[in-house]
Amino acid sequence: MVRNRTRKGACPAIKLDRIRVINRLIPYRISESIVARSDKLATAVLRLFFGQDWIDQHIIDTPKASFLSEIEAPEALRERQRMRRIILAEMLFNLQKVEGFRSVWTKMLNGDVESTYGALEIARMLVTTTTDTKLWFRFVPESKIIRRDYDLSIRFSDGVAVRAETKCKMEETEITLRTVQESLSRAKKQLPQHVPGMVFIKIPREWIDDIKFADDMRALARRSIKRSPWIVSVKFYAARIVYERDAEGESTGEIVAFSEHTNDHHKFRRYRTRNWHMFPPTGEAQRPRQMNYNGLPSTWQRLFVRSTELPE
Repeated sequence: MVRNRTRKGACPAIKLDRIRVINRLIPYRISESIVARSDKLATAVLRLFFGQDWIDQHIIDTPKASFLSEIEAPEALRERQRMRRIILAEMLFNLQKVEGFRSVWTKMLNGDVESTYGALEIARMLVTTTTDTKLWFRFVPESKIIRRDYDLSIRFSDGVAVRAETKCKMEETEITLRTVQESLSRAKKQLPQHVPGMVFIKIPREWIDDIKFADDMRALARRSIKRSPWIVSVKFYAARIVYERDAEGESTGEIVAFSEHTNDHHKFRRYRTRNWHMFPPTGEAQRPRQMNYNGLPSTWQRLFVRSTELPE
């Protein structure tokens, strides 16, 4: 068998026509669910990005169920893992032309899977969900230099620029305020103090569902940014893949939630009255225009497939 290997440093460029060809080669089975078929396509796309060795290490040959692997997993977890692989393949394909993409691709290739997945999710939300539909951003390569080691450089459509750091709390992380506080502290140290800074923290959905903990977490964010005048906003983000099975069949989907907190005491006087909220759950947020059937902008290519043809 010929093994598809990807050389480190050689970030591939994946064309949509190539994905269409691969999809046509996957046999169509009328009894197969959309998620199951889409997972086959997504795994093939991940193989194009990272090579067969990476697929073996993170999906196939893992000793137990992991972030992307479904080894010996119960039905609900199996479906969540499939959805993760589909979403990851979509994010890589749609974000590969963003400046600095090679840096996140390299982290994923080298095995930093879950935290890099979280950073890609934030980028996906900047493309598909932010209310400023003309916002621009780039990935910033890791520098390991204090005050210059952040993840994203963002410029709003009115020209205002911010630097942003993303943090991902692993799903198995114990639910404590200390873990959130530690993430906030590390993120603040990585951001420069001469330009507005933002912190995105991905947390497990269950943390938001705990009402008391969610209230404590918001209070912590307010206290933390009040002491950090270069931080204009902290944004908690959670995404949960849900699987349901009833008499009518199976359904798998994704629930996304944001909790945004603005620092009213930041030091940038020219932006004193600016609203730093970016996502629909808060402020006067509206959905992006030109949405397609699946709730994402028509410019975002989905890899959910019912047949041998990709959806337009």
